[in-house]
Amino acid sequence: MQDEFQQLIQDQGKLEEEQKTVKNKVERSDALFKNLSSELIRWVGSSKDFTEKMSNLVGDVLISSGFLTYIGFFDHSQRMNLQDEWKLSIYNKAIKYSPTLALTEFLSRPQDRVLWKSEELPDDDLCIENAIIMSKYNRYPLIIDPSDQALKYIMNHYRGRKI
Repeated sequence: MQDEFQQLIQDQGKLEEEQKTVKNKVERSDALFKNLSSELIRWVGSSKDFTEKMSNLVGDVLISSGFLTYIGFFDHSQRMNLQDEWKLSIYNKAIKYSPTLALTEFLSRPQDRVLWKSEELPDDDLCIENAIIMSKYNRYPLIIDPSDQALKYIMNHYRGRKI
């Protein structure tokens, strides 16, 4: 009976250890489930954003292509006026576009903008737009630069080539 009693106490200890292990697994599973529930909400939101972006893609690309093709000649205020006219025209044709479309974000990557800034390109929208136009252009642009800011950027950007 003494041996049997010792065996039962050992079994009880093992069962208590198993109970702790299972309890820990249940707690971790519950935490994982809560985290995945929040991820589901984020994924659903991302899916809605993606669907909206895809429905606005034609209009966004139309505005962007007009920007790259025609807008390089104009100053900042004229560029804004042209973009507003294009958006109104697109709206009248019932083509969807993103009303908050930021062309500098749409046409360039963040790492490009960081690189341009490190090459002494000023951090204003006009200069970034000009750098985007230059990077997408097939021809050589005419640059009027009384402050020599564009010259510094071009010399730094094309340092590897012989200019």
